[in-house]
Amino acid sequence: MALEFANARNAHHMGPLAMTAHPAAASPIIIADDFSRFPGGRYRADGDNSGEEFREDYLVHAIDAARTAGRPVTVVLDGVAGYPASFLEEAFGGLVREGHFTKADLRKWLVIEASSLYQTFQVLTWSYIDQAKPKT
Repeated sequence: MALEFANARNAHHMGPLAMTAHPAAASPIIIADDFSRFPGGRYRADGDNSGEEFREDYLVHAIDAARTAGRPVTVVLDGVAGYPASFLEEAFGGLVREGHFTKADLRKWLVIEASSLYQTFQVLTWSYIDQAKPKT
């Protein structure tokens, strides 16, 4: 049922190219559909579908667009084979560590959705954001 919910939310989404070319804060990012069903490691150098790639090519632009539009962007965690901790920490914790956003910005402009099967990843994601410290 949660996957049906995620797919129903994606029915009007125009895909990752539309998100890259003209980010729309109202369209959720469904990682399994818009990025990969198989998230990879921490850095681009580690291979395909890295946390760094997701952060830089999707999240930063989507959160900037959300602030401009005045409504949060939603990231849906459902539908992937699993998440390496390094992916989640780099993608989401890296938003703070790399100086893109403050923790308060993310609490205001980022919504992370997950069905019961993926709730552990949702908790971990916010934990990585809360533990991140900006580089000095």
